[in-house]
Amino acid sequence: MPETAFKRRDPAYPNFHTQLTVVQFSDIFRIMLMKYQQGVWLDTDVYLLKQFHPDPDKPYLARENRSRVGVSALYLPHDHPIIHEFEDYMAATDPLPTWLGLRRGKLRPLYYRLIHKEVTPASIGITVFGNDGISRLARKYGIFKDAAPQENFYYWVGKEVTRIYDPAYGLTPIHHPEFIGFHIHKKHKEVVSFQPGSFYMWAIDRVRPLLESKENKELALAD
Repeated sequence: MPETAFKRRDPAYPNFHTQLTVVQFSDIFRIMLMKYQQGVWLDTDVYLLKQFHPDPDKPYLARENRSRVGVSALYLPHDHPIIHEFEDYMAATDPLPTWLGLRRGKLRPLYYRLIHKEVTPASIGITVFGNDGISRLARKYGIFKDAAPQENFYYWVGKEVTRIYDPAYGLTPIHHPEFIGFHIHKKHKEVVSFQPGSFYMWAIDRVRPLLESKENKELALAD
């Protein structure tokens, strides 16, 4: 993206006012990858249990809850109108995208201008290019109703996501026929718990050989 695009989203560029701006650049980057047919997007904090190969001719979205789709596992064909919406935003001059609702698209910017607060995507909300924005566009273009089941990647959401650290819930998600993987949303040190019998500990044990191999290679390079 040209430097003007960065400055439009955060006038302080390259010294960003907030790290939320970096997250939003990532959201836009994700969509642009699909424009150039660079494959499926999976967040780095998605644990895959099964192979994931969505139909290359159809969009893939999975419900996060009743009102929103998630964007941690996402695919759009290169000519999909949602991608065109992002392209139109990139070509425009307004800092905010056109798909926002009344509260975040009109009322909050108006209030910020009245109190002389800068209007940027980050100040309006972290999800304007993420799950909120994509959910709105999915409804606009009629694909929200065709979203994959929540159990594909978002078996537990909200307050329930920490169940992956609780052995009382064990491996419940993997027994659901629609389960493909899990987006590990809450992973800060205050919530992570390495308890035997938990989904998280089970997943760690499954990838431990890969982690140890990576560590050994890094040590060998350091020597």
